[in-house]
Amino acid sequence: IHACSGQGGKDQSPEIVIAGIPSSAKFLTIIVDDPDARPVAGKIWVHWNVFNIPVSGQSMSFAAGSKPAGKAGKSSGGSTRYEGMCPPNGKHTYRFAVFTHEQEVEVKTGFSASAKTIEDFEKINQQKITGKAMTTGDFG
Repeated sequence: IHACSGQGGKDQSPEIVIAGIPSSAKFLTIIVDDPDARPVAGKIWVHWNVFNIPVSGQSMSFAAGSKPAGKAGKSSGGSTRYEGMCPPNGKHTYRFAVFTHEQEVEVKTGFSASAKTIEDFEKINQQKITGKAMTTGDFG
């Protein structure tokens, strides 16, 4: 269900549960990417970017298939929605990262905006990030 249609899925984001959010955090950012796509796509493939999600407590959860109340950024495929796992060449490791920050981060949208990998986000927003949690999973 969380994979692309070519892999039998429905491009539905997985359930995400976040606990231990620092009390100073005002916003969350979620990034899902696939570093194993480099040999095929020539870059880390970004499946989902959601920035500036307002924090409401020290734990939050997002149901499968829901869009968090933040600013959707572009995926590598150009979409502003979750793009399911779709490895073209065997097993890939997908990274799910959640960042906390006290200030909103800048989100450029439109045709020229590019998808942000986990490393891109950290580099651009290093002064604003107050916390990070990441998990990985294999698919394919």
